[in-house]
Amino acid sequence: MKIVYSITYYRPHISGLTNGLYPIAEHMARQGHEVTVICARHDPALAADEVLNGVRVLRVPVTWFVGKGPVMPGFAATCLRAMRGADLVHVVAPQADAALAVLAARMRGAPVVISYICSFGASGLKGWVATQTARLSHLLAGALAQRIVALSEDYAAQSRFCRLFRRKLAFIPVPLPCYPQECPAPRTANPVLRIGFVGRLSPEKSLDLLLDAIPHLEARLARPFCIEIVGPEDPPGTPGRNRLRHRLAAEAAQGRVIAHGRLDQAGLDRFYSGIDVLVLPSNSRLEAYGMVQVEAMLRGTPCVASDRPGMRLPIREAGFGRLFAPGDPAALAEALDMVLCYDPRPDAEDIARVRAHFAPGRIFAAHEALISHLAR
Repeated sequence: MKIVYSITYYRPHISGLTNGLYPIAEHMARQGHEVTVICARHDPALAADEVLNGVRVLRVPVTWFVGKGPVMPGFAATCLRAMRGADLVHVVAPQADAALAVLAARMRGAPVVISYICSFGASGLKGWVATQTARLSHLLAGALAQRIVALSEDYAAQSRFCRLFRRKLAFIPVPLPCYPQECPAPRTANPVLRIGFVGRLSPEKSLDLLLDAIPHLEARLARPFCIEIVGPEDPPGTPGRNRLRHRLAAEAAQGRVIAHGRLDQAGLDRFYSGIDVLVLPSNSRLEAYGMVQVEAMLRGTPCVASDRPGMRLPIREAGFGRLFAPGDPAALAEALDMVLCYDPRPDAEDIARVRAHFAPGRIFAAHEALISHLAR
């Protein structure tokens, strides 16, 4: 079977969308399907056409960027070529070019699935233009698609797009790119409490809120603590980037924050296993799930997350960790205090339950069933 995926960014780019797609694409390739991914050539040093772990990756040249959105005049032509003879086209949104990908698929007679991961929004005049363009593109794509996959009913219930196309909805979570093969080893206590964050160093991730919680944590916690951050910075020119960098640098100078930058998979495993708690402070509607929570839980680390649709599900499903009122640094500090000082640590039964719920085989099987039902 020939399957074509369309996504704005693909490997080696790091994002929740990319990390959610590549395990599925590589699994389908291992099952013997002919798999192609069409994406932006966001870095000119990347190959225009290459095979990564059995997946053919076609990168379309970028003429310029509107915010973080690439403008690719050759995208439609690439889709038409790549989708010739396709049995199924799967479009990952948010994606400003979603409508072009879906139109190309329909012109080739291929059925279409859209994975609607989250809403899209950006600030400033350029951001407004990009947001409206993406919304119109998503509406057209949704109208022409046979099926729309959302991560959860909880998130879909507050999404205007998902409510509009509710009769087309299916619910499948994204697979973990780094599902551990073994249960975590017993832990030793850290002399300094380690509060972790994994994600882009971006204002939309509400890192400011985590930093605002520091005075409240100092008033609550009897033991010393440190906030440790893992992830790449937003590209230069991103609104709010420099202000956040300066604030993180000031806290680092006081010894309250450590920025580790990007970590490879082994380093990320050690980080998840070593911290005392992982925080997902985002107050953004763009956050639909926060898979980093699950990655941490699978290694025996509890999480604290904003009580927003979608984002709250991993903690509810796992049965351990704490939620806090979105945007409230005092509530965030209180939740961290409860997890660090009062709540029991996750035991083997807790971790086994999480492992069973998020086993990749369940998620891959759901995608295979969807493909088998729709493919021509």
